[in-house]
Amino acid sequence: MKTNRTTYYIFLFALLFLNFTYCKNPKNALFTEGYLIDAIHKEGVNDIFRTADGFKYTQDYVKAAQAFEQCLQQNLNIGDKQYAINQLAFVNLSMNEDSTAKMWLDKLTYPLSKTALADYDYNVGVWAYHTFKPKMAEVYLRKAMVAYDSIYGSKHLKMGLCLTQLGMLYYEFAQVPDSAYYYMPLANVVFQSQPNLRKYSGECELGMSWVSYSRFDNEGSLAHCENLLQIINKSKTWEIPLYARGMSQKGRTMKKKGELESDEILKKHFFNDAKDLLEEAIKIGHQTIHIRQQEIFRNAIMYYAQINDSMKFELKIKELEQLLTKQPNRFGQIDWFRGMWFDFRQNERKTTYPETIYWYRKFWSIYKQDTIRERRPMADATYILYANYKKINQFDSALYFIKHSITLGTTLNGKDLVWADILVPEVINSKKLIYNSCIEAADCLLKQYYKEKDKKILNDVFIILKKTDELMFSKPLITDEDAILSFQKEYGDKIDVMALETLFNLYKNSNDILYCDYAFKFIERMKSLILFRNIVSEKNINIKHPSVQLIDSIRFINTDINKLKSIGEYRNNSSFSLSSLQTQLDDIYATIKKDYPDYHKAHVVQPIPNLQSVQKKLNKDDVLLFYSLGQTKWYILIVGKNKVKFIEKDNVSELNQKIKEFRDFLKPSSNLPNNCAEYEPIASYLYKNLLNDLTIHFKSSKNVIVIPDKLLNLLPFEALTIPNEQGNKVKNFKDLDYFVYHYNVTYSASWKIFENNKDYVFPAKPTLAAFTYAQETNELPNSQEEIMQMKNIFGNRLTSFIGVNCSKKNLNNQFQHVDILHLSLHAASNPTDKFDNKIYFAPKQKDALYGFDIINEKINIPLVVLSACQTAEGKIEAGEGTFSLSRAFQQSGVKNVIASLWKIDNATTAQIMPLFYKNVCQPTKPSLALTQAKRAFLAKKDKILSHPRYWAGLIYIN
Repeated sequence: MKTNRTTYYIFLFALLFLNFTYCKNPKNALFTEGYLIDAIHKEGVNDIFRTADGFKYTQDYVKAAQAFEQCLQQNLNIGDKQYAINQLAFVNLSMNEDSTAKMWLDKLTYPLSKTALADYDYNVGVWAYHTFKPKMAEVYLRKAMVAYDSIYGSKHLKMGLCLTQLGMLYYEFAQVPDSAYYYMPLANVVFQSQPNLRKYSGECELGMSWVSYSRFDNEGSLAHCENLLQIINKSKTWEIPLYARGMSQKGRTMKKKGELESDEILKKHFFNDAKDLLEEAIKIGHQTIHIRQQEIFRNAIMYYAQINDSMKFELKIKELEQLLTKQPNRFGQIDWFRGMWFDFRQNERKTTYPETIYWYRKFWSIYKQDTIRERRPMADATYILYANYKKINQFDSALYFIKHSITLGTTLNGKDLVWADILVPEVINSKKLIYNSCIEAADCLLKQYYKEKDKKILNDVFIILKKTDELMFSKPLITDEDAILSFQKEYGDKIDVMALETLFNLYKNSNDILYCDYAFKFIERMKSLILFRNIVSEKNINIKHPSVQLIDSIRFINTDINKLKSIGEYRNNSSFSLSSLQTQLDDIYATIKKDYPDYHKAHVVQPIPNLQSVQKKLNKDDVLLFYSLGQTKWYILIVGKNKVKFIEKDNVSELNQKIKEFRDFLKPSSNLPNNCAEYEPIASYLYKNLLNDLTIHFKSSKNVIVIPDKLLNLLPFEALTIPNEQGNKVKNFKDLDYFVYHYNVTYSASWKIFENNKDYVFPAKPTLAAFTYAQETNELPNSQEEIMQMKNIFGNRLTSFIGVNCSKKNLNNQFQHVDILHLSLHAASNPTDKFDNKIYFAPKQKDALYGFDIINEKINIPLVVLSACQTAEGKIEAGEGTFSLSRAFQQSGVKNVIASLWKIDNATTAQIMPLFYKNVCQPTKPSLALTQAKRAFLAKKDKILSHPRYWAGLIYIN
């Protein structure tokens, strides 16, 4: 009996061991996953194909092909035979053996079962896509998608693969990428929904990288490239063409980051990374002959054309030409590359316009009817031909090509149409970025107007602008932060300044305020979309709102995304996190758009009011100063209660240089302050250019709301000086006539944000929490005296956190309980990294609170005073302003912030702040309270401490 029991246990253990071993084998375990297995296995594993399917699911396609061929040698029923042949086609397509795949597909005999027909349609669609038959590919892939959805459901591997192929097909061959933007994210959701599906998502990651790149999300593009490279590195088989394409796309994205980077060191870093990646992609691609090598060569050739490396450019052209002798020309547009080379050289010599036009026209005339080409080269050629004809003042030819650029991919032929016929819903709704071409057309017409002085041309310009404006606000821009920033860098400035130049000419000729209204919309439309999205108030909007949890989710996810990007998360093994978070964010926005359409319109699309409604909301003493700085021209729009002025100036380079010189005067130094005779001319120059029109036309206004742009974000307008009309030289800083003596200045990132915050009523007896270091640390030695004076003003309404009590934990506990938060601490910002700004709650730069941590909080405080260094400084991004600590507090919900524009002096700040708080408690509006405090400080100070370095650094941000 004992022996039998022992034998039984041994047998049972062996059985369990074998079962465990079997289940641990990935080939076998896969067959239990319903989102993965084929329909032929749904009633149980078909043992005939167990080995072959195991190789297929582990992506060992060579062995899978051999195993399926062995299966065919057996006596199979008709259904099993159809399955084996379809799988042979599939694995050969996966290895890019398109001719072999087609041979197997031709062996299939009808009638096909429902599942076999779905697989057949998918395989034929992929084969057609691989062999550049886009219309055929679309028909078969869409049939396969419908069938797969009914057979397997929306989360099955086959659905993910089919959606991927459709998305890539539309991206490459559709005239507009809208369908790609739809299908690629759907495919990505399938692969992200199940961890075990991710290893099959290589092509999806490449497609998502394309989509992210084209939507200006360079960080997202890099993340998806990195995902692709990790997937292939982890797999047993190395998919050389796909790996090389991923490397090439990553290099292409790095090049784009370099193009958009203003810092020369970072620019060089990105370009060097791009070069290494593109060269590695070509090297890897040489290991197998494949038609996608043309795509890899194209990215490298474009890079060398841009950096003016003629030797490498010609070398890659020759290598590509040799490759084209062995395979059809699908991506090897040699004429296009030649035109691009000369186009890039135009800044170096003036004789390249004919060469550029010659090569692009040659390409355009050959391929304009070629429906199997990618859409992008044709669109680029059309646009560049327009731009070059415009540069040489051949306006009729330029307009011919810009019309074709706008109507490309539609049923219209732009040649003989007037603008009212071109800008119709069919065209406008077909392209997301059509307004760039529209404003280019307006700019071309405007230049033609300068030459011909035909006022009828201005009417065409206005038609284009009105239609463009309608388009801009009929659809929201993408909500991803990097996408918005990249878009503004690449297109925003150019579009805004072109529009403003056009509108200014219309205004100058007619003095019609209608054109000022459109100017306001163009200035405002891209300002601080990200900031406004996070701080928008819901108090006055009588619409149905999403739950607090849903809104908080957006804030938390955005913060997590920013954290990952700030540490280069897309470069390491956790890069799936970034893609997953972005998918979650997209889903939330889709839910809000569907379930809360009015809220979506107000908070995401951000419509812009007309000037008349803006003026109605201004007090009689208020005046708005909008600035927009382009490359050569810049604009001021001044809006008062009953008057508007629109001004154009053309001294951008000189203005920027004067701002930099002015800032140099304000930097802390161990030497005595700069000579007043050197300071006054620069301060007066800036006053004349930036503020003179205000003082001439709006004399009764006393409250100035400055909405700056670019370098103007770093300028304290209060410290500019009114020129001395007598011409007498002022000998010291105390005698200068500062702007602060005449106007109360508030700064805001946009009208939307100012309007959101301006009506807040400050409490008559505000409560305050103050944080600073212990006096014995000798850090900020005047801060405790500053807080003691504040104690005399606030009494028991002030709670102080000093020394060991000065901590992030105690700060968090005050977010909902006080009216004013005062931080007298050390802080730092990085002008090249928008994520690197922080404030320290312990001496010696310890216990740092970063900006992206602040954003994640919900801070219900009316006013935060950042009595610390550089809290209004940071990386300046076009359209968004400065990524500073003050901005982070605004994004978290703070209505108003006092922050510093440089490393402020602790001793003089400790004198100004008690004056400010005394005024606040009278009570006085906080912005005016700060202005009065500065005036009071100047009234008592000597020639040295009247230097703006000591008092102008703190500004009021609404």
